[in-house]
Amino acid sequence: SIPSGVGELQHLDHLRLSYNAFTGEVPTDLENLQNLRLLHLHGNRLTGTMPPIPSDFLTGVSSFVSDCGVPSDFGTPIRCPECTMCCNLAGNCQSTEIPTSFQDEVLGFDIHQQFSWVFGISLATYMMFLLIGSFAYDRLSESRSYYDRSMKERDKKYALNKIGSGSVYSFFLTKNWVAWFIAVIVMGIQAWILAIFVEAARLEFVDDNSDFIYSWRCPRNEIECDDTADQDVEGWIMFAVLMASHLLSDLLNGSKLLVLSAKRRHSLCERARFFVG
Repeated sequence: SIPSGVGELQHLDHLRLSYNAFTGEVPTDLENLQNLRLLHLHGNRLTGTMPPIPSDFLTGVSSFVSDCGVPSDFGTPIRCPECTMCCNLAGNCQSTEIPTSFQDEVLGFDIHQQFSWVFGISLATYMMFLLIGSFAYDRLSESRSYYDRSMKERDKKYALNKIGSGSVYSFFLTKNWVAWFIAVIVMGIQAWILAIFVEAARLEFVDDNSDFIYSWRCPRNEIECDDTADQDVEGWIMFAVLMASHLLSDLLNGSKLLVLSAKRRHSLCERARFFVG
């Protein structure tokens, strides 16, 4: 275990006890080290809660490192809310201060929920303006196709083609309540699976269910930890472009269905089916 006498070295400013197979809890006497600028305790088997180490000078990303990451040798890793870096059982580490996602780093959002709300409101606003604009245009235009039955059938075939005849979402175009129920259940399952992936991607230092990949390494012979991640802003922009190119057709097809839902030549039920589809 770590000798409690270390806390008596009050002028100590660098303390590296990493990779020494220490066990037990961290001595509370370490809180007497008022001048610490570097404290490395990773690579051990320490448990419990880290005592309140003075952190006035522990400001660098590699200044305060312990085994507070997951997975851990124990059910719950050592709790260290003041650590600047947490390492796990595999020797991989992660900074506790850096943004943990693209929306945090580039778009300025603090949490996933905030980003989701802003994205959802923006999408709903776009749909509302498109629907109102289409409805106003249909009202102002003097189209002879208002009572044209062939135009109604063409719109239904067009909507089915845009959704895809093999897609479960095409059930929304039918009058069958069983088909609607199946489509709603499938949507619920997809949302549930998405939520699982989002939660697993979150950076959690005390939740072993997190699949977040630690990208930092703290070598035995170095006092500075290195970030080995290849992610950068350019990579995220490229990812966004690829996703946009993949989803753009779905967005356009959905927009066309919204336009159809504003056509007066369809009944309210048919327009509702177009809107949901």
